[in-house]
Amino acid sequence: MTWPPPGNPGSPPFGGGDPFGGPGSFGPAPQQGYGDGEPFQQQPVPQPGWQPQPGPPVPGRKRGNGWKWSLGAVALIVVIAVTVAITLSVSGRGGKDDGKAVGPGGSQSPAVGSNVASANDTGPATIITDEPTCAGWAAIEKAVNDAEAKTDWSNHDYKTPVSDWTPELRAKYDTMSKALTATADQAVALAKKTPHRVVRELYEQFIAYARAFVSSLGTYAEIDQQLANASVHARVGFDYVCDAITWKSAVTHAPFVSDPAPPTTLAKPGDPGNQQRALESSSGVDCAKWNSVFDKFGEDTKGWSALDPKLSVDEWRPDQRAAVDAVIPVMQKYADDIETLGRASGNATIEDFSVLGAQYWRAYADALPTYAKTDAFLSLTAARMPSFVVVACKAVGG
Repeated sequence: MTWPPPGNPGSPPFGGGDPFGGPGSFGPAPQQGYGDGEPFQQQPVPQPGWQPQPGPPVPGRKRGNGWKWSLGAVALIVVIAVTVAITLSVSGRGGKDDGKAVGPGGSQSPAVGSNVASANDTGPATIITDEPTCAGWAAIEKAVNDAEAKTDWSNHDYKTPVSDWTPELRAKYDTMSKALTATADQAVALAKKTPHRVVRELYEQFIAYARAFVSSLGTYAEIDQQLANASVHARVGFDYVCDAITWKSAVTHAPFVSDPAPPTTLAKPGDPGNQQRALESSSGVDCAKWNSVFDKFGEDTKGWSALDPKLSVDEWRPDQRAAVDAVIPVMQKYADDIETLGRASGNATIEDFSVLGAQYWRAYADALPTYAKTDAFLSLTAARMPSFVVVACKAVGG
């Protein structure tokens, strides 16, 4: 199976489209699960239907073109094809509680011990080279993808409050809410099975934000679409983790990236089906700084964003190679910046997502001198992690 790729609009790091984004922001998600397609095939894509995100757009999980991500509109580029079932490597797996602080954004319910396979994973979040739950995730995520197609979700006005919904629009929200609820409920089992803490957290945040969005529909207002956007970043971020595994970009470049320091904040695992959102308030997380760093990265990568991702390193002209050479230190600094912000947050989930994103940006920067098309999955994964934080901030007014 393959996912139809998105077409134009814009220039983020490998385009960008999510069903919960808005015009010129996040485009539609893939219509099917992992498959066996060829990356970077192009087809037209419909305009997304939810909130236009300020700040650098983040690529959505679909085929498309554009190899960049800058401020504003996005053009999602990637074909997602994956059929995976393996086990991962988050380095430094530990054993018992090592005395690290338990901060917000982690497990909030009583520990469930042996019911959570990642309970003893206390090492740093780093590049994932094997993950046994990818195939199961592709199967259950299909419900959301099918609902998006059935409702023509990308073409509705996300700004319309519940008081102004037409019967047709209400039916669309109802269809989407049922699909999100079903997928979130099924994701609980996968969250318990993954051996990797950060993958469990991606599942948990998809579940928490999807359910929060569904719960908001009785009083829906425009800001509530940020809950949906956060669920998308967690969901599609994991899609790309699986793609980077399947297309071998993760295992190829992980050895060249130094392991990060252990987490400064570590939450004990609880019931993945009963977790709080990573941000219930902006307390502890410098949302203004996150927005600033996020936006600046988009501005600083415009030269890179003009490049054609379908060209391999051997096909670059001298000016294209110069643009790539110039962006490598920018990406490396951005990785350092988001890791620093995450570690300063006192929030276990935000820290893990920040460190994970930083590691994938470092791997992508390492890949650029010998760039192959499938290395795109590294930047796609990397981009989702800080984007989750920025959108989670917006959901609480930050």
